[in-house]
Amino acid sequence: MKKQVLALLLMTLLLSAILCVTALASDGVELTILHTNDVHGAVEIEPYVAGLAAQLWAEGKQVVVISAGDALDGTSFTNADNGLAMATVMSQVPYDMFILGNHEQNMMRTAAGDVANDLAALNCPILAANASDSMKEVYPGIAPYVVKAFEGVNVAFIGLTTESDETVEYVAALEEARAAAQAEGATVFVAVTHVGNVDQENAANNSRYLAEQCPWLALIIDSHDHVAYENGLLVDNVLIAEAGSNGDYIGAVTLRIQENGTTSATAGLISREVYQATVSPDEEVSALLAQFREEQAYLNDVICQIPADLDGERSTVRSKESNLGDLVCDAMLWVTDSDFALISGTYLRASVAAGDYTNADRLTTFLSEEGLIAFHITGQEIWTMLEGVVDSYGLGGRGFQQIGGVRLVFDPSQPAGSRLISVTMTSGEPLDLNGTYKYATMAMEAAGGGTDRGLVLGENYWTAKPDGTPYGTIPQAFVDYINSGLAGGCQTDGRFAMQANVADGAVWNVGFDCNLQSLSIGSGASVNGAYLTVDGAYERIRENTSYPNGAYLHTSDAYTDVSGWAAGYIYYLTDQGIVNGAYGLFRPQDEITRAELAQMLYRIAGSPETEAADFADVAEDAYYAAAAAWAVEQGIFDRQPGFFPNEPITRQEAFCGLAAFLGLEADSGALARFSDASDVADWAKSGVAALVQLGLVDGTEGRLEPDAPLTRAQAAKLAVLVLLAANAA
Repeated sequence: MKKQVLALLLMTLLLSAILCVTALASDGVELTILHTNDVHGAVEIEPYVAGLAAQLWAEGKQVVVISAGDALDGTSFTNADNGLAMATVMSQVPYDMFILGNHEQNMMRTAAGDVANDLAALNCPILAANASDSMKEVYPGIAPYVVKAFEGVNVAFIGLTTESDETVEYVAALEEARAAAQAEGATVFVAVTHVGNVDQENAANNSRYLAEQCPWLALIIDSHDHVAYENGLLVDNVLIAEAGSNGDYIGAVTLRIQENGTTSATAGLISREVYQATVSPDEEVSALLAQFREEQAYLNDVICQIPADLDGERSTVRSKESNLGDLVCDAMLWVTDSDFALISGTYLRASVAAGDYTNADRLTTFLSEEGLIAFHITGQEIWTMLEGVVDSYGLGGRGFQQIGGVRLVFDPSQPAGSRLISVTMTSGEPLDLNGTYKYATMAMEAAGGGTDRGLVLGENYWTAKPDGTPYGTIPQAFVDYINSGLAGGCQTDGRFAMQANVADGAVWNVGFDCNLQSLSIGSGASVNGAYLTVDGAYERIRENTSYPNGAYLHTSDAYTDVSGWAAGYIYYLTDQGIVNGAYGLFRPQDEITRAELAQMLYRIAGSPETEAADFADVAEDAYYAAAAAWAVEQGIFDRQPGFFPNEPITRQEAFCGLAAFLGLEADSGALARFSDASDVADWAKSGVAALVQLGLVDGTEGRLEPDAPLTRAQAAKLAVLVLLAANAA
């Protein structure tokens, strides 16, 4: 409780600094920019944005309020009327500008009239310098920028939306808008972008690239990748600010413009916990929100009972088989009496809890009330579509589809476009490439709406079909299927199976989890960033080994500095909650400290209740305080005047501690095969010998190197082996 209060106090002080910073200026102009992004219908933030802006205005601050897009859908509140209530509430904040996001683009394709009404209801400039002609047809009022004057300084805010097939390239759009704004007298330029840093294949599709290419920018307010930059991200002297997603933060940037025209910016975030505790929500905005909530009371009506929890997490439905995806596809097959079904992972928006399922849940589970359509295609067309689906497996992008009516086996170690090995219908018959099958899918996909997904070798297999038959909507099919009682236990049933064959000497960099039909590792081959669970037990991936059905491949992209032999151990401990790194780094080659090793073993032991120990060098609230007391209590470390938490630990000290953790001792004769056995201290011989006898320590080139420091990677490997040994015991 004390830590929570302290955290709230620190965040409150941060808010106070943001509110007060403009008073510190001695010359020039200072602006406070409040920004939100990717709110996705989390409307409860809006009264606080309005309240904070009003507080700043009342204090004489110069304030700009910006939404960087993706606000008008994502919750039952927005989906009930395609975003009109959300836009109306936002108009009362009020926002000074709104940048089109990719979700607003999607709405332009599926509900053009509704989104046009929403954008008009926002009652502020709608910006996108790279808007396509089709976007401007839906809403002609889209502008490339808006110029605002502050004490004689004209600041141009240039909007960029997410790239689509028709849009102008980002930098070119920025440069063109800059030139036009300069002609209107603008001297300072802020980019407000729905771009993010998500496209690893094309660097030009990232806001970092914009900062590098456009050093004339004073600031970038970014969005799209849902990142919360606590103090902004500085790239080539251009600050990028972004405020997470779903109303978790209000972003606050102070932009200083000196009399000589130079600029500087500082960024901060105000968390939901802080703004709810310290900001008075605007009464009028709150009242309007309450009015809409009352009008939407029908959303609480229960429409079916969900048999089990359904996984609709973004990381699952866009990457691998999901029980929610299975259930939706099965519903589509049932309603249309089809043989085969596909549903885009991006269409599934949220997990579903077992029990009552309401109208609000229905609106939250699915992107929209998308039509369900069925038509006939050939087996070859199914094969080709599935080849594109497996190419997207595990990537978390827009191309991955949930499937129904088939089981497939694929080899992800093969080149894209040739990974599919076999496709079997649920009847047990193999897919007949020359046969004809009834296919159920989203009406948007059937009409060619998936052409931008790049699913299959760059070709468009999502073409319109003249014989398509409509069957209502996909959400209604889902509800009807649940109410039919046919849904069963709602477990995934292995529609995707992986059969990987890594050739001799090859390196396979894995990026996803998967059920294995089989995995063969050649001589000298390696698999980076992964580990296996075989029949419920952890196992290293070994060369010259074949793993049959029953193994599960685990991976993680938690760290940017982890690869090679240690990756499986580190990711395994991460998955178990024993290690977590910091800021995306594990630092595997760093020396592990006494505190870090104690904390690792303490977590392996289940973090048992422990009485605090009186160490002069261990603060009561240190993250490792309980672990240090426990480690001494268990005899893993000796009690000394201090714990020396930040001291590196030697290999023999670590080996003795691990032996004590396992309760093992052994005769020192087990050390005789090591050329440097005499270097092992007398007090350490029994413990080191115990680990040698257990096979947990094998030395390097016949040496133990007892006085060498233990690295974090080596400690991770030992911790996994100790964990397995402890479980086996």
